[in-house]
Amino acid sequence: MVTNTRGEGPHAVNRGLARVIVAAALGTVFEWYDFFLYGSLAPTISRQFFSAVNETTGFILALLAFAAGFAVRPLGAIIFGRLGDMAGRKFTFLVTISLMGLATALVTLVAASGDMYRGLWYPVGLCLLSAGVGMLFLPETRGRPEALSVGIAADSVV
Repeated sequence: MVTNTRGEGPHAVNRGLARVIVAAALGTVFEWYDFFLYGSLAPTISRQFFSAVNETTGFILALLAFAAGFAVRPLGAIIFGRLGDMAGRKFTFLVTISLMGLATALVTLVAASGDMYRGLWYPVGLCLLSAGVGMLFLPETRGRPEALSVGIAADSVV
């Protein structure tokens, strides 16, 4: 008798597998929410980070900083995919999600720093941090289906 299932029969759900599915879904929601917020707040970000240029140019530069996060995703997949092969997927998953949270927090600190870093360093910092978030996004997102498939494979062995 298996005590780790809910229900009986062919449609019984393994509780461990259900936790993996819920964690994967929540992780995806949190990751895309970060990109959704940036895209939605692009006009505000353009005024905050690119105030030295006119409004249209600032908006385009804010969207280009957003695009930097998407442009470096393959590089992140190569770097952290290799790290996942060498150090383990769970470790790499924890590293990428922690670094992604740190980069997101640093964006807010750069925005809150006031006039101290205005000028060139303000938008450069935003672009670098956006690229960092983007580089960490793909390996972290790809780690979820692997964790899910491992959970399904472990469940089918029992």
